Amino acid sequence: MTLWDKWEEILRNNDEDGELLARTFYDEHREAMEAGAVVSWSARPLYT
Repeated sequence: MTLWDKWEEILRNNDEDGELLARTFYDEHREAMEAGAVVSWSARPLYT
């Protein structure tokens, strides 16, 4: 399971707290999750 898969699982399976828990997970794993990412709009952050 990739970090993005885990992030999605957290987001979808935690009713009211899903968004907060997923954002916390992302913040804790940001460097690895963004590794190799290419954005199409550089003025906008990868995760908003």
